Amino acid sequence: MVLSLSALTPAVRWGGFPFDFARMMVIRIFEMTRKQKRPMFLVEFSVQAQYVDLTGEDGEEQLCRFLTEYFMGGTNGEEMFCTILNQLESETFSNADVLIISDFEFDLCTSKTMDRIRTARNLDTRFYGINPSNTEGNTQYENIMDSIWRFYK
Repeated sequence: MVLSLSALTPAVRWGGFPFDFARMMVIRIFEMTRKQKRPMFLVEFSVQAQYVDLTGEDGEEQLCRFLTEYFMGGTNGEEMFCTILNQLESETFSNADVLIISDFEFDLCTSKTMDRIRTARNLDTRFYGINPSNTEGNTQYENIMDSIWRFYK
């Protein structure tokens, strides 16, 4: 599983349920991948993508450390998708699906990155999104993702 989470600093502005939901989903998915002995790669994105492979023995410790860090800045969807796609091209994550938890308030990717996303989808990678904020986000991503679920206040 490749999981991507919008920057925690902007997520704080979501407040209450959306912020708690995003963190809870990350923890629950980590628990599920552990139980199923599946690899998990976590990407936190703002201006620059931060990431960690949670597959190893120290995955729980790394996850706790990762979730307590706060990253500043805007949201760079291009770098986030490139980081995800690079992992999907690796042997460990070649069969992974992608879940992005975000308000999707970032620009569309470049045409080169869009081509890489289409290639990954043709190889049966699924791209899912969860928008826990009360904003609609960039609706053009509905044409790229397999599904985007929304939880409005």
